[in-house]
Amino acid sequence: MIIINKLIKYSLNKHKGDVEIIKYYTKENKDEYLLSCDNKKLVIVWDIQNDYNIKYSIQMELSSYIRDMLLLFNINNKDYITISNEGKSEYTKLYELKENTPFIRNIYGTKENDTNYLILWKYKNNFYLIECCYQKISINNLLEDECYDNLDMPPEGNHYCGYLYNKNYLCVTSYGRVRIWDLINKEINKEIEIDNPYGIIPWNNNLSIIGSREGFIIVNIEEKKVLKIIDLNYNLYCLKKIKISEYGECFVCANSSGAIILYSS
Repeated sequence: MIIINKLIKYSLNKHKGDVEIIKYYTKENKDEYLLSCDNKKLVIVWDIQNDYNIKYSIQMELSSYIRDMLLLFNINNKDYITISNEGKSEYTKLYELKENTPFIRNIYGTKENDTNYLILWKYKNNFYLIECCYQKISINNLLEDECYDNLDMPPEGNHYCGYLYNKNYLCVTSYGRVRIWDLINKEINKEIEIDNPYGIIPWNNNLSIIGSREGFIIVNIEEKKVLKIIDLNYNLYCLKKIKISEYGECFVCANSSGAIILYSS
């Protein structure tokens, strides 16, 4: 069973606003980074192996709040960052990840999306950007003008977060439930009712951990059962699993006070 009860070493406090996005990345299985963004549109890339020093600090000049972003390494021998904005007035945007982050393109088919969360999916040698949106899941080619599909099934609400499950399945939180979509056949494979799901991460092949208004919710995906609720008395907006040599597998999250916090497992 998973135990989440120990606050550990790091608290990163360079953001001046509420931290609303946090992601963990490895590059070429050796370099490790955290990506974070606050509600003032400040983006920070943290170098984990260099004592969490700041590698990039980017103040984005956009017309609306950033909803989500991804670091994309080694896509056609380049590194990118992709950003979705609040509301429906702009496309999701692609920038090259280097000094001054030059703009590359607007992602086709994304202007009318109300996007909460981004996921990269590789299928048949193409790179697709999955957007968890209000009322739908939008899937579009990252580098070409192609819409793979827009998935929806009532009842719908905000799709807050998700991850790829067994490569071609999408596990996503949506309006009081977790759904697993078969992306190849474009149909729902499984559904689990959950109160107030926000962030979700895989722990192993069977267990997922969900961040919610209550704290952590531990769910058996295969058996469609809630195993445990751990009440932390604050909302968890961003939930990720990372591995640190000193502590092993840990959870990193952002809470409502704007702090980035790591917990041992």
